Amino acid sequence: MLLVARGSIYRLSAQPPTITNFRFIEIACPRSAPNHLQNLLQNGGQELTKRELDQKAAIMIVIEHVGNVAPGTKCSAVFFDNERIRREKEFYAKMYSENGVHDLEILRAMVAANVPDDPYWLVSLKTGDGATVETTRLHRVDDRTAMVLPDPA
Repeated sequence: MLLVARGSIYRLSAQPPTITNFRFIEIACPRSAPNHLQNLLQNGGQELTKRELDQKAAIMIVIEHVGNVAPGTKCSAVFFDNERIRREKEFYAKMYSENGVHDLEILRAMVAANVPDDPYWLVSLKTGDGATVETTRLHRVDDRTAMVLPDPA
């Protein structure tokens, strides 16, 4: 399947989704894109779900935000709904308390600085091949505004 955005082709790789339901997108050919919009709306003859379209949109938003994404970059996106956000907040609270932060007000402020309250997409861009060091960059895209969220302080 091909995704078309701003004159670039993005091809889904042959890798199956993992347990966490990542969908990998590999940049195939910058600058040459056929006008097959139906490729964006179909996946092996089946229409994409709203969640899959939102996932691809979040990845495209990050690619456009970052710019200059190297060919072969692997991209994935995971949706953080209210339940995942709650678990992430619990994780940060436990980590900070184990590292000596016991004042409840300070603990809450530190967790709030690292975990958004609203649902978001966590988008991963992984560059490098097997021979070189892989670099992973993480970006958060607000599910409601479709904007890239600033990195935690």
